[in-house]
Amino acid sequence: MYHQHPQQSLDRPASWTPPGWSPEAASSDESWSDLTKTAEDQLLALMSAMGNRISGDHRQALREVLAGFTAIASGQSPAQRTCFALPCGSGKTLAIRAWCRALYASGIDIGVTIAVETIAQMETLIDAMIADGIPGEAIGVVHAAPATRMRHPSLPGEVNDGRRFLIATHARLANPDVLRQLTYRSCPRAVTIVDESLITMGATFVAIEKLLPAIARLGELARLHPEDGRLHETSAFLSACHAVIDAERERLAGNPKATPKVLELPRITTMKAEQLRIALSDHDPEDDILTFLSMVGRPLRMVIAGEVKIIVAGRVAKVVEI
Repeated sequence: MYHQHPQQSLDRPASWTPPGWSPEAASSDESWSDLTKTAEDQLLALMSAMGNRISGDHRQALREVLAGFTAIASGQSPAQRTCFALPCGSGKTLAIRAWCRALYASGIDIGVTIAVETIAQMETLIDAMIADGIPGEAIGVVHAAPATRMRHPSLPGEVNDGRRFLIATHARLANPDVLRQLTYRSCPRAVTIVDESLITMGATFVAIEKLLPAIARLGELARLHPEDGRLHETSAFLSACHAVIDAERERLAGNPKATPKVLELPRITTMKAEQLRIALSDHDPEDDILTFLSMVGRPLRMVIAGEVKIIVAGRVAKVVEI
């Protein structure tokens, strides 16, 4: 999925395409048309090098993705957002690489943001783009992981502002404050490409009966590692959340007609929550804790589903496949 203004709400279904738009219409200007054709040639070369042979329909689908990137970038598409729900493994990420490589070689000077799901995917994509011929000096990076653990550490905003391609995680795009900083030469970037699934409408939940014991076990682990300050910080935050959850559980248990209310958890930013998740990576964290930390920063409520009590993060915009 790619779009021009990431702060705009997604109010169209994933299958929606702008009226009267077609790959051919997107390529009326010769230079932009050359960009799409060059990207297609490079994409087919990449797929062939990996041993992939594609059908005519598959090739047409990928051609539409590339032409769609060009349409948004050139301002020739009437849509602010367009989604392509292609199957996993069909070449979406390779299409992004090919189009960016062709854009760099064309000399067309616009800014592009690419968002991926995980930091590991970010590093893999950056390595691939450099191998494709895009110099590292043209690629900006923004994430919350410690620099000592990364081949490609996060860069200051003023440095990223001068780099044509900016690689970020989905979590960064979910933060409006960060979005406003993702500029190119102090102007909004022309295209934002979201690889894989960022936006699905739905709820995220974690079972309390699994979360609270996991928090207690993390506290025991923190006591065994007094030298790990970040582990202690994470444990302290989660212990404070434990107390809030316990209080809400007692309130609901004492009044079956009570309405679940938003949990008043200790204040923490989504960026800080991601830093805490990363800090746990050396300690084989339990999935329930990682899920809960991914929910922090959104309105959370306790819901009773039969005999099971769960914490639910309300419906939020999360992103669909390209």
